[in-house]
Amino acid sequence: MKPKKILERTREELRDIVWAIAFRPDGKQMVVAVGSRLLVFDLNSSDQRLAKILTPHKGHVFALSYSSDGKRFASGGADCTVIIWTAQADGLLQYTHGTSIQALAYNPVTQQLASGTENDIGLWSPEQKQVQKERVNSRILCMAWTNDGQFLACGQFNGIITIRDRSGAVKHHIRRPEPVWCLAWNPAKDTNTLAVGSWDQRLSFYNLNGKQEGGDHVLGFDPCSLSYFTSGEYLVIGGSNCKALLYTRDGVKLSTICESNGWIWSAVARPKHNYVATGSNDCTLSLYQLVFTTVHGLYQLPLFIFFCSLMASLGRYQSRSDHTESLATELSQDLVRQIRGLDLVPVLSEAWIGLVERVQRIASIALMEQHLPGAEKDSTLWEVDQLTVRYLVEESKLNMCLRGMADYFQVKIRAFESNMESIQPAAEAHRMDVAELRARMEQFEFSMGLLLECAFQRIEALQIVDMHLLLEHMHHALLFAQTPGIMAHYSLIDKSQPVLCTLYLFDILSKIDNLSNDSSILSSIAERKILPLIGGFLSANHLRMKAPFVQVALHAIVIVLDHECFDQNMYFGDAENRDMFLLLQPIVNQFLVTHPTCRSKLLPLTDMLKRLAR
Repeated sequence: MKPKKILERTREELRDIVWAIAFRPDGKQMVVAVGSRLLVFDLNSSDQRLAKILTPHKGHVFALSYSSDGKRFASGGADCTVIIWTAQADGLLQYTHGTSIQALAYNPVTQQLASGTENDIGLWSPEQKQVQKERVNSRILCMAWTNDGQFLACGQFNGIITIRDRSGAVKHHIRRPEPVWCLAWNPAKDTNTLAVGSWDQRLSFYNLNGKQEGGDHVLGFDPCSLSYFTSGEYLVIGGSNCKALLYTRDGVKLSTICESNGWIWSAVARPKHNYVATGSNDCTLSLYQLVFTTVHGLYQLPLFIFFCSLMASLGRYQSRSDHTESLATELSQDLVRQIRGLDLVPVLSEAWIGLVERVQRIASIALMEQHLPGAEKDSTLWEVDQLTVRYLVEESKLNMCLRGMADYFQVKIRAFESNMESIQPAAEAHRMDVAELRARMEQFEFSMGLLLECAFQRIEALQIVDMHLLLEHMHHALLFAQTPGIMAHYSLIDKSQPVLCTLYLFDILSKIDNLSNDSSILSSIAERKILPLIGGFLSANHLRMKAPFVQVALHAIVIVLDHECFDQNMYFGDAENRDMFLLLQPIVNQFLVTHPTCRSKLLPLTDMLKRLAR
């Protein structure tokens, strides 16, 4: 649902680029850097008025930061000067660097202020007479303190992220391939997760020790601003795609908040309110109100209804409870329209490129619905709040989605076999480089794969799916994964098709007694060598996979081995199949060391491995 535009501070009013936005911690004041000016808005007033215009800087202001106690804010920019202000917008003091100020960050616990430039990092606090400066070898682009104020993360133009202590000493390094333009620590309590937006068009997450958590998330644009929303549950990201987007804290895209006519340099959540402010290269400033509502029982992970609350430059929104029902209806109707719009089109065609974002949007809703309160064990699809899967079934789109995934994967296999030459014409036709097209392909694979996984968890979907096509696709995906080094090309292995195929297998086997053709399914699994292929895949990739994914794959194998129709000769009579399956032995041993409570459940697997090894 598109937000309704109420008011806007336009190019004619602002006359310059909006570089940065900062809110006072109580959310009652907003400071905006517009060219060389500072605009101070009183959000607590009835008309949310522009209270002051400050013009102390002699060049563009690129950075703003507010102190955690709300008594001071700081500004810095191209004139190499940092100015400390009171909350009443009175100048207190200033200090200088030798080059332009790009980033500022107030310590959330102390009054220490960090400033970043092309040559150094400055650390200032009220009790110091001089600013402590530490040299750097590349321009600082962004800075953020941990929640406890003990560590400072600094993103640099050369792609390096340093994690420093309060004295400025470097404790850890993180290396990204392109400039790191934005980063933020999750503000949730007992969390030290650093979200990083880099100009390889990736979103990534790291812990305090600099170790990456999960893989990269493909954005498809250069991120310029990143801000956590609602106590760390969600992220707002703005950038070169001229949009402000909402993501979960795990990096799953939820929705577009707004679109602009220029790059969005600043997208910031207003503290203690459901508002997001954006500043753009097109000289506009906007404020949006996001209405959260518990439509269709989505109260554990609310579905976002972006109701009509664009407040460019601080218009007001009067919420009306009587809109909730119409919003719920409109959300449901929009989801149906999105699913009906899914078509089987040639992979990499112009229509397919347009389909990718639609698939991602539908998959995001399906994933959110997975967080609904548990329904009764025997509840049907029509008795639970999984509208996405329900509409896929009712609109006869499930097998079309599976065929689309299978067709895509064949194109992907040919692309790797030709060293990407086969997709070069498509990249040229869409005016993309090959890397950008590959990112779009990965986005499709992740989104469509997760959508299918959500569907296959329901027996109603498995009863109508083309099981022959599904098992054939699983065979090709797992066989492709046997190619040495091929999985290293995935930014996030846990969302890749080879990994998700192990989940598809578990979905099928965990419900096989309720499927009419169970013996035929087991025979097809044997004919397509799926168990040996999983053995080979896990042997090569289990260290990059999260433990729950490994566990699900092993349990799927156990279901086959424990089934009354299992025939050892059918599955492992061939020496090649047997040897590939035996690659699981060290993985199972290692898994049981870290998960000893699973020993009894995996007993059929450990016994089979012993028999085959004799």
